[in-house]
Amino acid sequence: MKKTLTLAFIGLAVAQADATTIFTAGLIDNLQAYTPSNPGPGGGGANAIFVQEAGPANDLPGSPLDTGGEGDGRVIDDDYYFAGNYTTVVDGGSYTPVGLVVANEGNMERAWTGTDQNLRYHFNFPASTGAADPLQISFGVTNGFDAGADGDNTNDIWTIDAKMNGNSIFTQDVSIGDINGDWTSPSFTLADIGNPGVGEGFDNYVELTGTVKAGDSRWLSLDYVQLDNNAAAVPEPSTGLLVFFGGLALLPVFRRRR
Repeated sequence: MKKTLTLAFIGLAVAQADATTIFTAGLIDNLQAYTPSNPGPGGGGANAIFVQEAGPANDLPGSPLDTGGEGDGRVIDDDYYFAGNYTTVVDGGSYTPVGLVVANEGNMERAWTGTDQNLRYHFNFPASTGAADPLQISFGVTNGFDAGADGDNTNDIWTIDAKMNGNSIFTQDVSIGDINGDWTSPSFTLADIGNPGVGEGFDNYVELTGTVKAGDSRWLSLDYVQLDNNAAAVPEPSTGLLVFFGGLALLPVFRRRR
């Protein structure tokens, strides 16, 4: 009897649904594979083209119409837009949102620098997102930890502050030994950040701010940024209970055999 019950509860414990990815910008590949010279399949999002940052940081809301490119003619800013409708400010700011964005922006900045420290990703939360759903921001860094003027990056450190609508969620120090590293924030909820609004219209954004904490490194490259809703990452009652009751159904069989 004990053996059957153990197997049933194991079935209940391991039957899980995957988390829902709300957005991904850049491939999780440690490469920055898609660039102006290798544009890839297009479509933005995971296939977004990494473009060298251009100049100092810009204010919100930025532009969803960056054309990318190379050299002095490139057109790129700190704000990357996923397809959606942006009409309502959610962070208490006074800027005018950009309105309707019909397709994912094709290009995004590739790195943080000493004078261009912000990378922002605008999106609409799915209307089904609950106020208590556990959300997590993930990001990775890759292929470059500039040594700066002194030619030595051994002790250089960047601090990355991951924010949601201007609310700091977590900070991460990154040094040369962390290249190709990946990090995920603690879980937070919409309620934690003031219930900013879900569905079309609300200009929600994740912001990664990178600053030099030690040394004189001039830039640090991004690999990807991702936002997940983990509300679904729990045992699925239908599957788990099916295994459980299946196990109970076998109890008479084991009893008879004994």
